[in-house]
Amino acid sequence: MDPMLINTLIPTNGNGLKIETTNLLVTGTSNFTITHLIADIDKQKYNFQVRFPHMHVMGNYSIDGQIARMVIKGRGDFDLDIYGVKCNVSLLGNVIDIDGLNYIRFHHISLRIAINRGSIELRNLFGGDKNLGEVLNLAINANFVMFFMELRPIIQKVLEEFVLDTVEKLTQHFTYEQLFPD
Repeated sequence: MDPMLINTLIPTNGNGLKIETTNLLVTGTSNFTITHLIADIDKQKYNFQVRFPHMHVMGNYSIDGQIARMVIKGRGDFDLDIYGVKCNVSLLGNVIDIDGLNYIRFHHISLRIAINRGSIELRNLFGGDKNLGEVLNLAINANFVMFFMELRPIIQKVLEEFVLDTVEKLTQHFTYEQLFPD
C-alpha cells in the first residue's frame, strides 16, 4: 500500500490544459485518519472523511496547454508534494454470502479531495530549457491551488484506487456481522 505504484495512463483534459501521467509512485498513503463515518446500513452506503498529513507523488508527465494565461508544454519526470489532504469518500457495497457467512464487498467509490497547500516540480519543460522551466515551475507553485484544480482528477483517481483497495483488504477478513454487530 505504501508506496503505491500506479502504472496506468491517467489523462485529464480541462480548461485548455491536457495532462497525462504514468508510472506514479505515491508515498504517504499509510499515514491517514478516518473521521466523520456515517453508515446507512440498509442501503450499504458509507460516507466518511480520510485525512493525510502529507503525500508525495512522483512519476512521468506530459502536459500541453495554458493555465492562468501561461503556456505550458513538456514531457518528463515530476515530483508533487501535497499537505493537509482531506478526502470526502462515499462507498457503495453489497452483502454477499461466502460459504454461509456474510461479507461486504464494495463496488462503487466516489471521492472529492481538498488540500491546504502543495508544490510541484515539472522537469524537462519546453524541451529541457532550464530557464523557462524554472520560471514556469515558480509561477505554477505561486498559483498552486489553481494548478491543483487541473490535477484534481488525477489525484482523485489515485486516491479512489487506494481507498477502495484498502477498504477491501480490511473488510475481507471480517464477516459483515463482525463489522456491524446488531
